[in-house]
Amino acid sequence: MFNLRTDLAVELQELEKRHTPDIDGVETHTQQMGEVFVTRVQIKNNAGAERLGKPIGNYITLEMENLNFQDTEQYETCCTLLKNELEGLQSFDAQKPVLVVGLGNRFITADALGPKAVDRIFVTRHMHAQLGEYFGDALASVCAVAPGVLGITGVETAEIVEGVCARVKPGLILVIDALAARSVHRINTTVQISDTGITPGSGVGNHRAAFNKERFGVPVIAIGVPTVIDAMTMAYDAAYSVLHAVQSQAGDTLSCMQNLTDADLYAIVENLMRTSVGDLTVTPKEVDFAMERISKVVAGGINLYLHKELSVAELSSLTM
Repeated sequence: MFNLRTDLAVELQELEKRHTPDIDGVETHTQQMGEVFVTRVQIKNNAGAERLGKPIGNYITLEMENLNFQDTEQYETCCTLLKNELEGLQSFDAQKPVLVVGLGNRFITADALGPKAVDRIFVTRHMHAQLGEYFGDALASVCAVAPGVLGITGVETAEIVEGVCARVKPGLILVIDALAARSVHRINTTVQISDTGITPGSGVGNHRAAFNKERFGVPVIAIGVPTVIDAMTMAYDAAYSVLHAVQSQAGDTLSCMQNLTDADLYAIVENLMRTSVGDLTVTPKEVDFAMERISKVVAGGINLYLHKELSVAELSSLTM
């Protein structure tokens, strides 16, 4: 089956554009902001949703080489960019609790983005209960949870969050999760934000219960970073690039190669990549180091978005 695994709407749109330049029901705009490329994909109707396999809504992709930052200035820039995009996507009432959910397994490094980011969220709901009149809108009422995964808890993550929501009654849910990408260049350098929620595990073929407004009754914003790539997808992408480079130079002399479809090429790669242990998922060798830094950026951007009168430095001192 021809199935290139990715959680990124921008990559699904790029794959479709290889064959159909104008995709009905999908609008895409890309702009460069300094060293950062921001791509906004809007799926406007059911036709677009069916073509890309994503729900109707908005998907914002920030491609930031400095996401795995090297200094304080780069860190603050990445946090501010993330905060700005969140503000443009969804407003919220600071007096209603905001629930931040960190999905994933903290014991598997490439899947630990959510729990690690939640560890750095500045939580204030307990303070609002006693001192809310002094905060005004300066500090939002924030609570956070990292519910673990089904294999450890024996409970679907969405069911745990439903129980928390019944008690907390949030006005907004922010969900953080590690994603899968198609391109190696987007691993640990890209943030996707969407107002459609998320289906955990979909990028690696392990679909769990969806987190969305339909389930929880309030807006659900998903923030994800691709940390892994399916090995067969990576091999296909490399083979595709080589094939098309050869075609562009060889002309009609390789007509047999030019007649290969994407599905044909994928089948060839699938036969080469099939192993006795099943599917392979790949992550960079520096993933431990990268997760520490990237989770800090994701949490930093969310903290700036929620607590509007605090600076990056102030929030960092409160969440170390």
